[in-house]
Amino acid sequence: MYKKERKIIKKELTAIAKSGTMIDMQVYDYFMDNLDSVKFNEREIVYLIHSLVNGYFYQKDDFEYKIADFLFTQTSIKNHLKFDMLYVESFVNNSNDIFELLLRHNVLIVKEVVEYMEEYLESIEFDIYYYVVDEINDYHSMLNTLKLNTRKQKIENIRSKKRTKIKMINDLIISPLLLNKTY
Repeated sequence: MYKKERKIIKKELTAIAKSGTMIDMQVYDYFMDNLDSVKFNEREIVYLIHSLVNGYFYQKDDFEYKIADFLFTQTSIKNHLKFDMLYVESFVNNSNDIFELLLRHNVLIVKEVVEYMEEYLESIEFDIYYYVVDEINDYHSMLNTLKLNTRKQKIENIRSKKRTKIKMINDLIISPLLLNKTY
């Protein structure tokens, strides 16, 4: 594919993601067929994901959700302001599907997001007259899930640091000692 054609298709795919209209099967097929030929970089993929699911109440069977789910597998970026915005938006709009999508792909949860959600929930509980009790229970559930995943991410981070430290000690100290040992 020529560079000019790739540039045009890249602009088309970006426009589809930003369009704000529901994607049908034909547009979905076009998007997925041309995605590999365009070669988005990781930053562009993050922005595509955000554009696809930002501001909407998508379900798991919507094409936007399916595309975003696939795009998460194409990037190693798990900590980005756009993802923080999606966490907050999914919480405020009580959109469990997008919330679960972020959690499933292990998108990093930052302290500010948790704090915002706690404050938002507190303000809702204060104005309970305007909210249905079931909605408040959903917010509590989402916040508790987020806190659990935050702890899980911290534990995994500590474990990975310990593994690298043990490997370093093994490589630098123990292995050379064993190699020099004579019988």
